[in-house]
Amino acid sequence: MSDGSDQLSEAERLALEISRHSELYYNFAEPEISDTEFDALVEKLRKLDPNHPQLKAVGADPPPGSVKVEHEFPMLSLDKATTPEQISHFVNST
Repeated sequence: MSDGSDQLSEAERLALEISRHSELYYNFAEPEISDTEFDALVEKLRKLDPNHPQLKAVGADPPPGSVKVEHEFPMLSLDKATTPEQISHFVNST
């Protein structure tokens, strides 16, 4: 059985891995893992540390020299629906 410090180090390791894969995907368009594998890493981190700041991050930090762009239409939901009930709720509420 792991103690809290092992869980913390595992959570930090996962957060770093998620951050690296986000950067590869968003900034370089060169993902090394599938979306499903990425989602599994995020879910594992969520189980270890539901309040980890990496879980609130959207995308990756933009590379230096990037310009901020205003989008014409806002993204209304970034939550993933993974069960039939969640999908039904999303479809019926949008």
